[in-house]
Amino acid sequence: MVPGISKAQVKSLLGAPWRTVQYNDEEEVENEIWEYRGKDAQGAYRVHIEFDRHDTVVIVGKVPDEVAGGKGTPAKS
Repeated sequence: MVPGISKAQVKSLLGAPWRTVQYNDEEEVENEIWEYRGKDAQGAYRVHIEFDRHDTVVIVGKVPDEVAGGKGTPAKS
């Protein structure tokens, strides 16, 4: 996952997110964050993908689940 790709491209590659978070201003939509869960040799993790107001990826991060708290509310379809 790289900054600059679209929300549609992320969904095509990874499917629906495990959780979404929307940050809004009073008058306009701001950033949206999608999170995915995964597991590798180092353990469970979350992939954090942040979009700008144009639905373009601006930040991608991999967070170990123990740092992230290991819990959360999944996205609603």
